[in-house]
Amino acid sequence: MGHIGIQAESLVLEDEKIENEPAIRRFTATLAGLTPATMYTYRVGDPQGDLWSEWMEFTTAPATASEPVPFSFVYL
Repeated sequence: MGHIGIQAESLVLEDEKIENEPAIRRFTATLAGLTPATMYTYRVGDPQGDLWSEWMEFTTAPATASEPVPFSFVYL
């Protein structure tokens, strides 16, 4: 199975009311051209620091006769 790297967009959210970690980093990535009803695996991490999550998976929505169905999820 081949793997591709997707560069995520990064946004830092800060809340000075949070004392232990006032800066929260949110990362967003967009995938296009996925095949309907197909399982994909992914992991998140930092290739420079060689720090990675465990492999996770998701399945795209089934094909329909109408327009493609948008799909999103959150990794915590």
